[in-house]
Amino acid sequence: MQRFAFLSVVAVFLLAGCIKDESFPNEPAIEFNQYIRYGNDSAEFVINFTDGDGDLGLSSKDTNSPFHQGGNYHFNLRLKYLYLDTATGQWVPFVTNFPNNGDLLEWNFRFPRVLKKDNSKAVKGEIHSRMYAPYYVPGHTKYRFECFIYDRALNKSNVITSPPFTP
Repeated sequence: MQRFAFLSVVAVFLLAGCIKDESFPNEPAIEFNQYIRYGNDSAEFVINFTDGDGDLGLSSKDTNSPFHQGGNYHFNLRLKYLYLDTATGQWVPFVTNFPNNGDLLEWNFRFPRVLKKDNSKAVKGEIHSRMYAPYYVPGHTKYRFECFIYDRALNKSNVITSPPFTP
């Protein structure tokens, strides 16, 4: 069962610029930029993006299907938390023990629209996602994130992984 970690979202900031001389595919493409840990209580995950038609982000008015609460596209940025199982050498999704056993630890965000108007322009920029600092699993020392985004046409970006880190 998926668990939406909406309470762990501190803020999502979006910096984007319109690109005049560049063109990109209409499907969003992302790449890892950085992961920043702020002490023991918070962190920030930063990705770079490109999109050929600029239909990235959701406004507060984007609440009808398929962007409705509880729908698969309500959140347009997904982060899954994984740890390296030292016994098997496999990356394993982190499963919480609260409030229901078996919940995957994911951070799901709604980042705002990149373009204020519904016009088609190539865009590139950064998305900064703030969260509570990730958890430590006793006996495991390496962790990473998997991330992808959706645009308003429901195109899914490529899935990226962060470099391994130690919390």
